[in-house]
Amino acid sequence: MILIVGTRYGSVTANGTSYTEAEYDQAQKLKIPIYVFLPANNPKLRGDNTKRLQRFVTRLQNENKVAYYEGVDDLRSKVIHALSNAKVGSPAFDQKL
Repeated sequence: MILIVGTRYGSVTANGTSYTEAEYDQAQKLKIPIYVFLPANNPKLRGDNTKRLQRFVTRLQNENKVAYYEGVDDLRSKVIHALSNAKVGSPAFDQKL
């Protein structure tokens, strides 16, 4: 799973979590490798659910190795690097990005 986080929490499901967070939870249950990319430099969070987004970001940082990106070109490079080093059946982020 490639998980790219931006500045909004996103649409919320009936149980109160975002669809993105629900997909993340499912990937964890299925033990799917998760590659997390967060914006660098603590961008200003937007939308109605900024507290939920901050909680989710903190959770991602606590549960995964993450890569921080500074713009589209940097993100593209880091995603390509992560995927090129991924091995089927190996844990996500075997090596530092």
